[in-house]
Amino acid sequence: MHTNLLAPLKNRTFAALWVASVISNVGTATQAVGATWALVQAGAHPSLIGALLAAGSAPLFLAGLPAGVLADIIDRRKLLIAANVWAMLAAAALAAFAFLDAAPPWVLLVATFAIGLGAAFSAPAFQAVVPELAKGEALAPAVALNSIGVNIARTIGPALGGFIVAAAGAPATFAVNAVTTMAVVWALVAWRRPADERRLPAEHFLSAIRASIRYARHAPDVTRILRQSVIFFGVASAPWALLPIVATDRLDLDSGGYGALLGAIGVGALGAALLLSKLQQLLGPYVLSIANLGCATACAALAFATNEPFAMVTVAFFGAGWIIVLTMLNVGIQNSVAGWVRARMLALYVVAYFGAFTTGSLVWGKSADLLGVPETLIVAGLVGLVTTPLLARMAKGIVYPDLSPVACHEPGLHLVPDDDHRAVLVSTDFHIAPENAHAFIAAMAELRESRLRTGAFAWRHWTDPNDASFHRESYMVESWTEHLRQSLRRTVTDEATEKRVSELASCGSRTTLLREQSSRSMGIKN
Repeated sequence: MHTNLLAPLKNRTFAALWVASVISNVGTATQAVGATWALVQAGAHPSLIGALLAAGSAPLFLAGLPAGVLADIIDRRKLLIAANVWAMLAAAALAAFAFLDAAPPWVLLVATFAIGLGAAFSAPAFQAVVPELAKGEALAPAVALNSIGVNIARTIGPALGGFIVAAAGAPATFAVNAVTTMAVVWALVAWRRPADERRLPAEHFLSAIRASIRYARHAPDVTRILRQSVIFFGVASAPWALLPIVATDRLDLDSGGYGALLGAIGVGALGAALLLSKLQQLLGPYVLSIANLGCATACAALAFATNEPFAMVTVAFFGAGWIIVLTMLNVGIQNSVAGWVRARMLALYVVAYFGAFTTGSLVWGKSADLLGVPETLIVAGLVGLVTTPLLARMAKGIVYPDLSPVACHEPGLHLVPDDDHRAVLVSTDFHIAPENAHAFIAAMAELRESRLRTGAFAWRHWTDPNDASFHRESYMVESWTEHLRQSLRRTVTDEATEKRVSELASCGSRTTLLREQSSRSMGIKN
């Protein structure tokens, strides 16, 4: 993040989408105030308010992975347009029901869920297009700008929402959300995205889901970030779920005061996002755990808030820690995935994020019903403190692999089978000198992860008990087309692993391919 923070805005498409997303997020934050305040005024219990947060975030958990798969196999621009039009129509329908005084809590929950579905199908695709528009060193500033944009909206939106609720009632905030979503639709329609250059047919939906799960299982950086996300967002959902109750029951605030509290979170987050680059230089890998520590401390301190100024300072510190962790996890996942599976891995990140957030909102809301709001905030803060050392260990000494695609290396055999639904077995024989055996076995372990990440569903390393120099690698892919896709998915890191294995083979190697339930076999000399 040492590149100029404003550098990505030189790309006109990125700038237009960024401005439009800020406008839309202002509308989303405005509606959140209106919806929450409508429940508070109706005398809702903390668990119902937690359910409102869950209704908005659950779709990103339930539909996140399918949305990511679609973003990888169809045109992302068209998917984004469809998702935002859906969200706009859902917000407009909620506004219409509310203006007609026909929006009881269950209608509010259903409409919030419907709007969340639009966000679910938009989020992975939107994050996946960021590297298209902000390449190389501009990626980290672009991610930071997106975080800043979200928190500009969180600063303006709640205050605007509180004012609108006081002046025109909660239904007006729903209408504002519908209108502001149109800004994103306009920016997407104006974007002339180059057509995807596909050398092979698009992946089948279920096959693409299986490939994404295999990739996540065999990409250590991805699994680390997913674990971090579950831990952090599950705990840090407590202040978001309970802040409306704190505002009304403990601080006796009206809708404007509640909006001001949410705005203070945005102000803290905005300041931290602007200073994040300097904080990383100063604190190095410990910035993530220190930010988590700040969130946990602020969460516990909020339990003792008895006046508005103290509460605003506390939630501002919470917002600062929140955005630091959120931005670093987002940059981390962007740097940990290959381009061909980017949207799917971002979708898994969204699933982890909102799955933990949804579960946490429900758990903390129910806990507040049973224990009380202050007691629940203290418990959540203590849990956050306990998890800080774990996050510190996860973040220490991270070196991201080079996931740049390499020049196309298609297999040396071109076969167009009459039935492309049969599995293909790829088998390679090696002869290894005794002095290279240990290094070869270590290299084969890395090769296994590479094969499974790029499409293999089974992998084995065989040795001959009668000839210690003989080794065989075998793996299976779902079809011949999937085997060809493997060649197109190779990264610089994958190529380096394959080269290391080949260099350790004293007499070269021989590869054989077999189609399932077929007697034909083809040999290729490497």
